[in-house]
Parts: sequence; C-alpha cells; structure tokens
Amino acid sequence: MLPDTYAEIDLSQLIKNFKGIRSNIKKTTKSIKHVCSIVKANAYGHGISEISKILAESGTDYFGTANYRESIFLKTHLKKINHGSIPILCLGVLPQERESIQEIIGNGIEVGISSFGQAEMLNNVATSVNTSVNVHIKIDTGMNRIGLDIIEAYDSILKIKNFSHLKIKGIYSHLATSEIPDDNFTAGQINKFIEIVREVEQQTGEIKFKHIQNTGGIINNPSLKFFNMIRPGIILYGYSPTEDLQLPDRIQPVMTFKTKVKFIKKVKQGDTISYGRSYKVKHTSTIASLPVGYGDGYPRLLSNKGQVFIRKKLFPVVGNVCMDWIMIDVTGSKVRLEDTVEIFGKNYPVHKISKKLGTIPYEILCMIAPRVERVYIN
Repeated sequence: MLPDTYAEIDLSQLIKNFKGIRSNIKKTTKSIKHVCSIVKANAYGHGISEISKILAESGTDYFGTANYRESIFLKTHLKKINHGSIPILCLGVLPQERESIQEIIGNGIEVGISSFGQAEMLNNVATSVNTSVNVHIKIDTGMNRIGLDIIEAYDSILKIKNFSHLKIKGIYSHLATSEIPDDNFTAGQINKFIEIVREVEQQTGEIKFKHIQNTGGIINNPSLKFFNMIRPGIILYGYSPTEDLQLPDRIQPVMTFKTKVKFIKKVKQGDTISYGRSYKVKHTSTIASLPVGYGDGYPRLLSNKGQVFIRKKLFPVVGNVCMDWIMIDVTGSKVRLEDTVEIFGKNYPVHKISKKLGTIPYEILCMIAPRVERVYIN
C-alpha cells in the first residue's frame, strides 16, 4: 500500500533523459564520448541507490559525488549490484583525516584536486600504502569556489605530475553562469580553460579526460570539440537550471511529489485557518487538509502562496504551512477524500514553486525530507 505522502520516481523517464542527453550531445560533437552522471545530494533528492543502479545499467561512464562519504557509500552500493567497476569522481575537497584518505584510496575513488596541498597530502598517504590514485585537477576559471588558481595552475600541475603515486587522469573546471545563453563570462571561462590545458599538455602529453559542461553548458554550449566528457546534473532528473532555459526534446521530470486529501470540512465566514490565524475566511468555504508540511520538505514560505494540482485544477494553500499538514481551499470543486494531490510534477512544475520562493529547482528537490518515501515506478 502506498503511503499518503510520497515522491514518485519514474525510472523509465530517467532512462529516457539519460539516453536523450547522450544522443543530443553526439549529434552536436563527436569529441564528447563520456558521461559523468552527477548523483550528489542523494541524487538531487531522488534516492542515490536506485538512481545509480538505473544509470549504471543505462551505460553511464562515470559517477560524480560531492564528498568522500557520498563516494564511499556509492562505491559500496555499486559493488553490491555488480557495477563496482564504474569510476566515481569525488568533486569535493579531500578530507583532512588520514583514515578517511586511506578509505578513499582503498576503494579506488578518483579524486578531484583543488590545491597543491591536497595533492601533496594525497600523494603522501598513497605512497605510505603503496597505491596509485587517479586524480582530476580542478582549475578555477571564475567560479571562485574551489580549484587551482588559474595563475598558479600551470606550475602546480607540472609539480603534481611528478608525484610518484598520483596519476592525472582528468582536468576540469566549473561554469558559473552557463544557464545564460551566449554569455560572455562563460565563453571567457571556456577559453581560459582551453588555453591553460593546452599549455599543460605540451609538457605532460594528452590528459585523458577534459570536462567543463554542467547542465547549462550541455544545453547552451553542446558543441565544444575540445572536451570529451560532460557532467549532467539536474538535467538527468528532468529539469533545467532556470525556467527560461528550454530543455532538449524527450527530457521530462522524473519526480512527482504526491499526497492525498485526508480531511474536508466547511468553515464559516470570519473563521481563521492554521497557526497564527494568518488566513481569514471571506465566505463559507470548503477546506481540505493534506498530510504534508515543512517536515516533509514543503516550505513554510509557501503559506498563503502555494498551489497544488487536483482533478486538473490548481487550488490555493490557505493559512500557515504546518510541520505535517497544509490546508487548501476547494470550495465549489469536486474534490473528495482520498483524491490524489500533485504537489509538483508534470502538471505543476517545480519551477512554479521555486519562482514563488525566489530560489531554484535544485533547492526544492533537495529539500524533500528523508521521511518521504521514494516510490519507484516503471
């Protein structure tokens, strides 16, 4: 039996999205042959275990994670399902604890290197256990978050190249404004990256993987012949970074956040709804209560602002969002007990919610709480 409130994850749509991304990129450039599927933050709230299984079966070449704990969890899971040979690239910074670094090395995690100090520390531990580590060097071309400063990158990479137990397998950067079409800053980042990598490769020989395109880069800059791997993130799950950025054909949302109508009552004119009495009923109304709230990841900021989709119509949230409940006005409708409610999905896109809150779809997806069961279909 399904729970009252759950996140429905359409695995067949995930497969379509993955294949659509790979197909579209092959049409635009023959150089990009590899896909690093980003599954950080519990696969953007979709559930890393099941999502990674489907992506592995669909042929992803790599997985990308945010930190070493995600990497170890994913590696353990992939081994259990006989996909342990798929490389995992940890895109975050190296942990400081020697035991953690040894665990990374022992599990064959590929490491994103953002500073010379990180590379030195990793090499020291790798040397002590006599195990080589594949690394991808991150260059900061303008994001100003993590990565080798572009001015120091050339000298640092040549020094890292000489470390006995590190093998430079890839080099990459991250685009700050890739969701903006024809963006000059993005073009500048790409050109800086290509220039420094060419200088480095004159000394080191060709580096196997070169990657910079995130979701926005895949959509707006698909034909970059210099690169051979892409890092799709939110696009895998059927969303674009902004409402205005159109997705390629076949890419659709994977998650539908659902609940049910569990209580209906008549409320007379002048009565108030929920904590704080922030909503006063203007005339006798029918109010339905839904078992979802900020404890499930439905933002309290949607109090008196949100909408939900039932029976092909949108209904407004009235009163303050509670931890476990929201109330909606269904006056004059055919809404009944146990009706299915779409909080967001194909009929009411998550962009609608993020726009109301002045945020981005990423945040809404990642807010879905652990207590909300992920129900996988197809």
